[in-house]
Amino acid sequence: MAVPSFLFFVRLPAASSHSSQTRYPLESRLKINVLQAKKKFEILDAMLSFMNAQYSLFQQGYNLLDEINPYMKKLATELDQLVIDSAMEKREMEHKHATIQQRAGVWLPFTPGSVTICHSAPLGSVPPGSVGGATGQGPLTCGAR
Repeated sequence: MAVPSFLFFVRLPAASSHSSQTRYPLESRLKINVLQAKKKFEILDAMLSFMNAQYSLFQQGYNLLDEINPYMKKLATELDQLVIDSAMEKREMEHKHATIQQRAGVWLPFTPGSVTICHSAPLGSVPPGSVGGATGQGPLTCGAR
């Protein structure tokens, strides 16, 4: 990597006469001004190069996103349809489950963390005390096992 020229020091000739002593401050000031101007242009050139690189990066990103925009829209519509289909399938499964439970005469409530097995029996179909124990309070309809 090249070292910028403004980093080198300027060696000025030694003053030997009166006329050169009066010119010396002017020449040195001129050389300093030239170096500062050169430094400004090099900094501006580096900034311009950086800005062009940023512009290219963002332009390429925009073009890429513009190309995949139809795919993203299609994916979003497919996802919406999947959510709708899943909800309909869930409702159908719940309905089938309820229908099967009604036919079998079994009711299984679900509470997270506990498993309860329940049997439904119409009142009077089971003699008192036979399933409910010696209390005679009627049939046992739900019990944890």
